[in-house]
Amino acid sequence: MRDLEQYREVMERCSQCGYCQASCPVFSQELLESYTARGRTLLIKAALMEQTLPVSKRTREIVANCLLCGTCAHTCPGGLPLDEIFMAARNLLRSGGPAASLKRGLHRKLMEQRGHPGAAGKLGPLAKTLGFTPSDLPQPAAWPFLADQPGVLSPNGEVRARVAWFVGCAANSLHLDTAQAVRKVLLANGVEVVLPQGLACCGLPALAQGEIDLAQEMARRNLDALAAQEVDAVVTECTSCVLMLREKAAKLFEPGSPEAEATQALAPKVMEAGAFLHQLGLSHTPKENSLTYTLHQPCHAASFDSQVQEELALLEQVPGAEYRPMADPASCCGAGGDFFLKNLEVSRGVRRSKLEQIEHSKAEVVLTPCPACRHYLGLALGPHKVKHPLAVLAGAYD
Repeated sequence: MRDLEQYREVMERCSQCGYCQASCPVFSQELLESYTARGRTLLIKAALMEQTLPVSKRTREIVANCLLCGTCAHTCPGGLPLDEIFMAARNLLRSGGPAASLKRGLHRKLMEQRGHPGAAGKLGPLAKTLGFTPSDLPQPAAWPFLADQPGVLSPNGEVRARVAWFVGCAANSLHLDTAQAVRKVLLANGVEVVLPQGLACCGLPALAQGEIDLAQEMARRNLDALAAQEVDAVVTECTSCVLMLREKAAKLFEPGSPEAEATQALAPKVMEAGAFLHQLGLSHTPKENSLTYTLHQPCHAASFDSQVQEELALLEQVPGAEYRPMADPASCCGAGGDFFLKNLEVSRGVRRSKLEQIEHSKAEVVLTPCPACRHYLGLALGPHKVKHPLAVLAGAYD
């Protein structure tokens, strides 16, 4: 993914069909051809590969003004890995200078230390002060979820399965209620949970910024910790972590290298926690939890949307809970990680359509397994109106 040249052959397959235009959330707001995937691809070829155009401020804006939702890649008839092409381009367009170095250093610390007691609580406010993270992001916990957890969580009674739990950064430091819900439902259903030592952020935030070296470092670190586990599955509550561990991590290494092969061997074991529990089956019958809910399916789950549907099917076993579907659950909410911070009007325009769908569903709460989507929808709806799907099941075990 580091070298744009490796994508030259697939880029030549673009037939200019326009499917990417029809599916792009950014184009739907800006209505500029340069913001379609085919427009960006032509610009990247000309400016970064053929060097027939200068790398101007406008070039950087066009490459940056992308949610990396991956919708274009999933709708492309030619199968172009467009999101990866844009990530590789961002790697070449990284800013230099003291401010950029400071930001990278802080970013690295936040990713490396996401499980250390107090690390996010200390670095988070500094990141806000420097303008590196949203001012309205929830205050990181001074004592993250993982800080007081043992290495192995054992259920009461029969052990039906054993998993390694990759606790995402948000569940560890921002949305501790999600981590607590996942722990409760897994243990209640006889799942022994291993919390491997030495894990870091999955690396996807770095990859989205074009920081491929840092993403590779995080992937190698996580691979070392997870590959040694004798477990039935590696579960996580975050769809972005699933995407990284299942699909993107292997592409950070040379094909055929030991790291690439080990990552590919691990990938089939990686599952969203609710999907794993659905396949295992509930051994603890939920109590009634009367509420109406709708589901926002994150863009990052497009290639494994069956797992999101399995998690949804799991909630059908909660007595009293009623699913009220949206017209298009998989349409983008406009968050795009930190995209909404830099492209406020575009993001709000994309979110507006999603909010209309939510309103029409007349559901009490919106469920989504993506912490970024949860945060951005929560800014409009209120933080208590958006939850992780497993929070509903956990509520039925109170």
